[in-house]
Amino acid sequence: MWERKIGLAVITAVGLFLIAWQQDAHAKTVNFESTFSGSGVSAFFSFDGVNLAGQSIAGGEQKPGGRFTLEAIGQDAPDGKTCTVPGGTPNAGTEFTLVGEATVLRFEPTGDLLYNHDTSRTTCIDFSSGTPPFPFVGSASGVIIGGTGKYAGASGSHTVRSSGVILSLPSEPGFGSFAAFSGTTTGTLTTP
Repeated sequence: MWERKIGLAVITAVGLFLIAWQQDAHAKTVNFESTFSGSGVSAFFSFDGVNLAGQSIAGGEQKPGGRFTLEAIGQDAPDGKTCTVPGGTPNAGTEFTLVGEATVLRFEPTGDLLYNHDTSRTTCIDFSSGTPPFPFVGSASGVIIGGTGKYAGASGSHTVRSSGVILSLPSEPGFGSFAAFSGTTTGTLTTP
């Protein structure tokens, strides 16, 4: 009798393992790379209620994945440190770190959306010339938090490298800017 119970337990365990393995087999993890470029402007939005965030719109291509457009909102604040942009005067830049950020990518031609947000970001902006354009460089890391269509339930992580210029600043501090940028993203994406 006990042999029959052990046999049933083994068959049940194997069956459960196969079901779990089949469900896991559908999950697909890929490494990806993308390039992007676009522009950003201050938005009527704030993550912390102190300063304005910036709104960015860009286009790019992800391999694998295809062409996409993106819209992001992000806010950074000076952290009291100096920094250097490539080719710039040493320590003439102002370092900014992440307050909050969220991005939505829309892939062509399906319209599937992919959601992500940065969890850390550092940007160096060199205002030392006194007049625009002001060069900047940035690096960020973050997580993928879902989406729609084939990206529903997606997860993963990414790192971003970007550079660009701030083309204009307002006459009064705290009222925003307008910038142009380009960059690359690498990461890992898992879809169910």
